[in-house]
Amino acid sequence: MTAGLDEAERRLAARDYRGAHELILAAIGADDTNGRAWFLMGVIAADHGNAGRAAELFEKAALLDPQEPGGHAFLARARLGLSDDAAARAAVARAIALAPAAPLTMDTIGVVLARLGDHAGALAWFEGATAGAPGVAAYWYNLGISREFLGDFAGAEAALLTSLRLDKDQPRAWWALAGLRRQTPEDGRTVDL
Repeated sequence: MTAGLDEAERRLAARDYRGAHELILAAIGADDTNGRAWFLMGVIAADHGNAGRAAELFEKAALLDPQEPGGHAFLARARLGLSDDAAARAAVARAIALAPAAPLTMDTIGVVLARLGDHAGALAWFEGATAGAPGVAAYWYNLGISREFLGDFAGAEAALLTSLRLDKDQPRAWWALAGLRRQTPEDGRTVDL
């Protein structure tokens, strides 16, 4: 069953939702108390913009595997999508209490805290995510935006440049980088990636 869910995660990363869905359903059919399987089903719902269904699935995953911080972190993010800030705060607090070390979970906690307006709290989680998975452009982008909100423009620029070095096809990152300082014809600034 673990091998099937490992393969489902690989397929999710490759955006093969149909293949992942089949593997996850097989895992649930074999053991409907497998929190990881319900969590992965929640990822599919979230990726397809169904925040309500995602919240239900992440809630089930967190109930079945309460010591797994990822379920709580993703539940918090889904609750934000439903404009339920109180439930998001409670879920992210549970995730934080479990001291997560997985970069994706750390980044998700940072995203939730930032969307709740706590950029100072989010910063350490984004730094942890980038330290744990330095090759993920999205984590560097999130770190850059949080640094910008906190007034660390040099740090924001460094993080955004790292993000763009990893993936040049990020309009949000280019836009954020351009907004960090006033652009003038005399500036002559170029970005060497």
